Amino acid sequence: MVQATNVKSLVLDYFLREVTEGRDVDPAEDLFADGQIDSLKIVGVIGFVESEFGLVIEDDDFEISNFSSVNAVCALIENRAQLS
Repeated sequence: MVQATNVKSLVLDYFLREVTEGRDVDPAEDLFADGQIDSLKIVGVIGFVESEFGLVIEDDDFEISNFSSVNAVCALIENRAQLS
């Protein structure tokens, strides 16, 4: 499993590239509330998490709150990794 600091770095890099399109992001910022992330981008985040970390996102995980910020995605990855 990837170290927690590496998880955050990888997720932040992904968000900068694919979600905010280069705009700096605070890891705690709720990007869904700001309108910067929508359901289509969430699908991309899910694909990234599953392929990059070898995890399966379960149906119970499909909540906006799990994908609305860098910190939320990191917490989801850590929780899924512990259950694997």
